[in-house]
Amino acid sequence: MSTPCPDNVVKLKKRGFTMTDMDAQREKLNCIIADNRASLEVNTPEDHPLEYARACMNIGSAFGSLAGLENMAENCMKSIVSFQQALRVYTLEDHPEDYAKTHSNLGNAYAMLASVEGRDENCIKAFQSFLEAFKVFNQDDFPEIFKGLIENVRMHLPVCEKLKRKLDELFTDNTPPSPPTSPNQNN
Repeated sequence: MSTPCPDNVVKLKKRGFTMTDMDAQREKLNCIIADNRASLEVNTPEDHPLEYARACMNIGSAFGSLAGLENMAENCMKSIVSFQQALRVYTLEDHPEDYAKTHSNLGNAYAMLASVEGRDENCIKAFQSFLEAFKVFNQDDFPEIFKGLIENVRMHLPVCEKLKRKLDELFTDNTPPSPPTSPNQNN
């Protein structure tokens, strides 16, 4: 059994979770991963693309949640790979809302990974993923989701100081910002 991330264990305990609760959550997440991996054996992107993408999303979400309990970097990477696999099916043209949800989740995974490794690189990737989500979840068509996505970006990127400042500047008019071109950009 893996050791839980100490910071996350403290946060969960403050919210009233016990080690037994966390063990039960870990077991539930591992079951979700196993069940959906089994689904991938019969649901290929060629033969059953939507089922394949749905299973990839479930696996990615489960690994993202598991990252909060243990092996953050490793589970974030597994989450990222799963979301990227879902994007093989969920394209902007054919499945715009699923595409945007997947990119939002991908942004969350990169932001979480940035807190433990590759801060600048993963912050940029998170930011770019969130921008893809904004292509669909814009203020006119999805005002509530748009507002939630902005808050989500702000919540997950405090480790990325330059990007957070840029977000604060550019989101004052509720327009999604352009991504920086390099992690060393001075803004």
